[in-house]
Formats: sequence, C-alpha cells, structure tokens
Amino acid sequence: NLDELVITNKRGDVKPLEDNSKRRIINSVKSLYSFAYTSGLFPTNVMAAVKPPSAKSAISQRILSEATVLKMIVLEQDPRNHAILHTLYAAGLRVSELCNLRWRHVIRWVDGVQLDIMSGKGDKQRHVLLTESSWNVLSVLREGSSDDDFVFQSRQEVSREGYYKGTRLDTTTIFRIVREATRKAGVKNWAEVSPHWLRHCHGSHAIDRKAPLTLVRDTLGHSNIAVTNEYAKARPDQSSSQYLPL
Repeated sequence: NLDELVITNKRGDVKPLEDNSKRRIINSVKSLYSFAYTSGLFPTNVMAAVKPPSAKSAISQRILSEATVLKMIVLEQDPRNHAILHTLYAAGLRVSELCNLRWRHVIRWVDGVQLDIMSGKGDKQRHVLLTESSWNVLSVLREGSSDDDFVFQSRQEVSREGYYKGTRLDTTTIFRIVREATRKAGVKNWAEVSPHWLRHCHGSHAIDRKAPLTLVRDTLGHSNIAVTNEYAKARPDQSSSQYLPL
C-alpha cells in the first residue's frame, strides 16, 4: 500500500512520506523491474501497472521575501551564524555543501570570492562567484585556520552527529540557526523553515531581478533547466487573467 510508506528521522519519529518522495522511490523500483523484465530475469513486469503520485511543487510556499531574508541576516549578531545565513542565501548552497566547505574551497579574487562546491548530489563540482561583501563576512572566520579546516566549525565538544569541537558543523545546528533567525525576523511558520528555503529564495529572487535561467541553474547546480524554471513558475510576473475584461 503506497499510503503506508513512512520515513524515520534521526530522533526516531515516524511520519508518512510526502508524495514527491513516494514518487521517486516508486519510479526507482519501476525502473529496476523494467530492466529485469527486458533482460529476461522476470517473466512479467508487475510494476508496469503501478502509477506513482503526481509531482507537486511546494516551492512557492517556501520563498520568503527579500526584506525578510535580509532581516534574518542583519539581526544575527554572532559572526559565524551571520556568515552561515549570508552564505546559504548568497551562494544558494545545500546544507551539506555548506557543512563540507573548507578554506581551500574559498578562493580570494580582487573584487570578491569564489567557492568551489562539491555537489551535495553526486560528485559534480561547480564554481560560485560571490561579491566583496561576502568575502568580508567570511574572512572574519579565517583567522588561525589552515586550508584544510572547515569554514564553519562546531563549538560543541561532541555534536549530535559525532563531530568534535573545531571540526565540521553538523546539519542539525544549521537547522536550529536558520529557524531561530526566521523566528527573530517575525516569520509566523518559523518552525517549518529549513536551510533549503534560503536556496529557494536565492533562485527566486535572482530570477525576479532578471538573472538568466541558465546562470541560476549553474550557480545552484541543477542538472536540468526545468528544475530552475520552477522558481519562475512559483512567482509569475504576469498572467492571462490580466487580459480579461474584469
């Protein structure tokens, strides 16, 4: 029964899978059965009749206004946490990409900084250019660090994910920092916000400001331009309803 598919998080809580997650799992299983059938391993393809849930996009519900994002960043006074919020938004990083960022991945330019990002989905690398203001925010954390040190370091003796003080920051801490920032900024549903929302905000706000879709795609590391186009569809600037005699 597709409705019985569930996921267990790190705290041991069990909750139903969202339709998009079910869709990915079912399509993977369908692909496996199709291969086995065409290879002669199975006499029939029992998954052929199974239809996955339709794809749904909730991106439009996860895009904060520019003013809200800037307020989140400005109100954060802790230098490390301020830099985390700034970099998540400015570079459009996935949380795993942020956590794995080392100083050797941060390359100083005359008028800015380049981040060499190893994709959080696979082994593809991309290069993200940031402005001088981003370098000013990051450089505060640089003192005393070697090229192999993580940019964003843990302050706990041992984190929930088993990382020691001075090493990689864990993802649960990033979630806490982002949610606390949205709470301070007055976001009503702050408890639902995740670091990935700032990635969505990057894509949407850049497109709103007329950044080319291909540039946003390359910056965010999307494998398909159709994924990037979801940001444009989530915040349309015109509609055929504007042409109706109402």
